Amino acid sequence: MQGSAGEAIPGRGRTWIGLPELLALRHTPFGSWFQFGGDIRSGPAQLAPLRARGMEFDEVRAWQPGDDPRHMHWKATARTGRPYTKLYHEESERPTVVCADLGARMHFATVGVFKSVLAARVAMMIAWAAVAARDRVSGLVLSPEGIDITPPLPGRRGAQRLARALAGAFLSAGAAGDRAELIDAVPALQRHAPSGSRLVLVGDFMGAGCIDAARRLAAHRPLLIVRLYDPLDRDLPPPGRYAVRDGRGEAVFHTGEDAARRRWQDDFVRGSRELAEIARTHGGAYVQFRTDEDPAGRRFAPPPGVRRPRASSRRATR
Repeated sequence: MQGSAGEAIPGRGRTWIGLPELLALRHTPFGSWFQFGGDIRSGPAQLAPLRARGMEFDEVRAWQPGDDPRHMHWKATARTGRPYTKLYHEESERPTVVCADLGARMHFATVGVFKSVLAARVAMMIAWAAVAARDRVSGLVLSPEGIDITPPLPGRRGAQRLARALAGAFLSAGAAGDRAELIDAVPALQRHAPSGSRLVLVGDFMGAGCIDAARRLAAHRPLLIVRLYDPLDRDLPPPGRYAVRDGRGEAVFHTGEDAARRRWQDDFVRGSRELAEIARTHGGAYVQFRTDEDPAGRRFAPPPGVRRPRASSRRATR
């Protein structure tokens, strides 16, 4: 999969995406489904604002009339016999951590583009939005080779570093390695997305423990969950035998009876409901895209079984 941006490479844009395309997404306008800031009540697709930007310790100086007594530096006061206070300044940049699942299961689609391609595009669109909001960007990319963590960097450098990690994951798409799932990345994400940061999870959430991982991660930070799915993830085709190829071999599966197909769909809908509830309960947001949808400019549609709040529901009941 090597070549310049101008070469016609088989599968480019549908089954894989390169660094030039990811960097060019900086100029892609967002639709209404995502923005930094806003009020969560105005729609499930908007992240609630953080309570405040974090405060960083600056210095210790002698106490002056009008200083907040809650910031007294008691150790310095006891040591010198004179009152001292701690000074803080507002953080200039808030960390935004983007976690994108590009594992082996994501390199699949029956319509549109591979889920992995869509995940990379969505992750970079969010990263560029974070840069525009003057946030520091860091990332965690799940791939067939394991977990790649990018450090928090200000401005374009953070987004560019994430773009390189995402593009690199496609070069190892056919590699045989440990199948890292979101649940495996929870400890690293808890370290790299401290309380007060904004965490974004992008994937299909079809792996073992993914919903539990989202629940654990949402407890201490606003969480944007972006679920990507192929039509086959939600609806099995009519009963019959079907062949699936992955470039290395072929497998045949039977879709079963109507009851089995309904259970398959119910599992997907239930997962979407759980993810939406997890995000909204902790001040975050949930949105999902099908593999044949373009996230740029698409208006938000509630996930299956989740109703959009009506304006009348906001009126006081007392």
